[in-house]
Amino acid sequence: MATATETQTGQQTQAIQEAWAAYSTPGEMHKMLAGESGAWDVSITFWQHAGAEPQTDAATAEINMIFGGRHQEVYYRGTMMGQLWEGKNTVAFNNTSKEFTSFFIDNSATGAMVATGPYDEATKSINMKGEAIDAMNGSVTKFREVYTFVDSTTRRLEIFDERNGQPEYKSMEIVMKRR
Repeated sequence: MATATETQTGQQTQAIQEAWAAYSTPGEMHKMLAGESGAWDVSITFWQHAGAEPQTDAATAEINMIFGGRHQEVYYRGTMMGQLWEGKNTVAFNNTSKEFTSFFIDNSATGAMVATGPYDEATKSINMKGEAIDAMNGSVTKFREVYTFVDSTTRRLEIFDERNGQPEYKSMEIVMKRR
């Protein structure tokens, strides 16, 4: 017969195993991300500062799920300001915190953009906030991303920057159309 200590230890072990199973098993949000797998045409519009004229470029995106459907990987390739541009975004949904995390790197910077936030069912969008380093002066720049599931073949990512204590402005819009 098990002692009280052995029973308590067994219950703790079971609780830990159940928590890790819930944490590590892909769920509905992962299925939503997996639904984006495939090739996309991308239109990029960006504004270098508030009130600037918009600049546009084109790219493609290849989206895949990695690590057993737990994370989404997006690989962008195109041009930006007349230069070859490549970027990679890894997106995770944390089952425990109920938030998405986006980790973006590209060949136009040595830093990364990291943002976190929840999914809003009413607007069909992921609303994330993050911080990045401003290349002009090394200060921390706050940004906000709104990633909208427009319809089954269209996605829109809007990025809003807050620089040097100035009001937030839209710095980039990426529209993706499924091929």
